[in-house]
Amino acid sequence: MRLVLVGISHHRAPVELRERVALGRDEAGALSQALAAEGGEAVCLSTCNRTELYLAHDEDVEAQARAEAALDAVSGLEPETLAPALYHLRDEAAALHLFRVAGGLDSLVPGEGEILGQVRSAYERGAPGPLLDHLFRQALHAGKKVRAETAIAESPASVSAAAAVLAQQLFGDLEGRRILLVGAGKVSELAARNLLSRGAQIAFVASRTLDRAGELARRFGAAPLPLDGARSETDHPHSR
Repeated sequence: MRLVLVGISHHRAPVELRERVALGRDEAGALSQALAAEGGEAVCLSTCNRTELYLAHDEDVEAQARAEAALDAVSGLEPETLAPALYHLRDEAAALHLFRVAGGLDSLVPGEGEILGQVRSAYERGAPGPLLDHLFRQALHAGKKVRAETAIAESPASVSAAAAVLAQQLFGDLEGRRILLVGAGKVSELAARNLLSRGAQIAFVASRTLDRAGELARRFGAAPLPLDGARSETDHPHSR
């Protein structure tokens, strides 16, 4: 049985490409089940900054091809568009990568706290067999140990939390500050919640897709904007 990893992350892909393959927890679980139904084992890990498919299969070339085809289907893009951003790891290198991910070493903000729970959720919703079950259990154990025995967990919990801390450092008290969010994905929602916890008000949400902006804006009592309308709002004297 060979271990195969095919993924896309912040290291090689811009946010607009990562958004095309981002999956919710149930969607990632369903994809894992579908891949395993074709033979072998499968776990899909999808977060704000990465989507990775871990497969255990007798034929590593076949497993890699299936993983690539699955990501192409999720994105709705032509294979040649997504292919340059994908990375491929096998066996020991793939296992080491998962340990780094679980430990927060591969995150955009090293040590961010959300990834360990996301790895656990992917494992629980996936379709692991003996190999992936052992691998993910060991990775989760390593992730906990890293946080317990090193100072890495002293960093902000996530990119969104780090952004909120930086905003507070730059602008002082955020109480009553009106915020324009650019983007309507998972990262923007997390940033909004972090800013709200510091007293800020989400006033506008701008996105390339107005429907997505409207969906997120409604959650925070904000107004949706097309992305090209964001500049005019930031120039308005009452938008800050």
